[in-house]
Amino acid sequence: MRKIPALTILAFLAATLATPVYAQPTRTWVAGMGNDTGTCPRQAPCKTFSFAHGVVAAGGEITVLDPSGYGTVNITKSVSIVSDSGSGEASVATFSGDGISINAGPSDVVILRGLVIDGLNNATGGIHFVTGGTLHIQNSLIKNVRGSGGVGINFTPSGASDLLVTDTTVINNNGFNGIGIAVNPTGSGLVRATFNRVTVEQNNVGIKIDGSSSTGTIRTTVRDSVVSTNSGMGLWTRSPGGAAATTFIINASVNQNALVGVSADGANAQVAVMGSTIMGNMTGISAPSGGQLYTYKNNALNFNFSSDGGFAPGNVLPLN
Repeated sequence: MRKIPALTILAFLAATLATPVYAQPTRTWVAGMGNDTGTCPRQAPCKTFSFAHGVVAAGGEITVLDPSGYGTVNITKSVSIVSDSGSGEASVATFSGDGISINAGPSDVVILRGLVIDGLNNATGGIHFVTGGTLHIQNSLIKNVRGSGGVGINFTPSGASDLLVTDTTVINNNGFNGIGIAVNPTGSGLVRATFNRVTVEQNNVGIKIDGSSSTGTIRTTVRDSVVSTNSGMGLWTRSPGGAAATTFIINASVNQNALVGVSADGANAQVAVMGSTIMGNMTGISAPSGGQLYTYKNNALNFNFSSDGGFAPGNVLPLN
């Protein structure tokens, strides 16, 4: 009989013991009638986003199979949560705290698509980004975050990060000091935010870009979007002495807000407006405390109730 060397046997045993029972899947599924067990395959989906997030590999995807409530989740890695293909309303509802929080690594990318985040008229946060590389929010609805100081989308990174929101509606987040969308970084890096075909209505403040807690740079683009019927400011860029905060407003409608439609507030705040409508607000535009407002001469700034406001003559830019 042929003898197998002892070293060969030991090497085989070591390799066998080092092999995991299973690798983390790159895709998991959730369904309303699912169970939080196993690895969440399509034929045996899980029930909550939180459990599926714990199972899926970094960079993987959680796919929604049918309409249901899937619970709150704290995201700590690159992941996509996707409700597509007619799967219906994938809801995250919470009466307190945040519906979805992101505490990921500095290069992690998080994608949220086709979700409904409901604060049940009381929560303090719909989607709250604390750390990470990039957050994409697509084709989603954030509503009813009405706790004191509640924010529908709250982007508060401590490092360089990007926020990209597309085809999304943020409504009825109007608790005391509430905000529809807040970009309020705390670090010294470059923070970029892009809002494309976004509707922000009936919040307290519509969109607030706040550089007062940062020493870095904030660059924001609001394109083909509607900021309307908010009970305070419409689109408020504020930086009294912190970050250099610049906002570009392109082909947008900022109408019927109860206070100022567009504000550049503070010495480090700059706002440029192109091809946009600013009507029916209490005050159309305002640039207090040394803020700068620029126009490309093709905006409609009319019919605001108290005052339209005006662009400084030196801030009228040519159409190149």
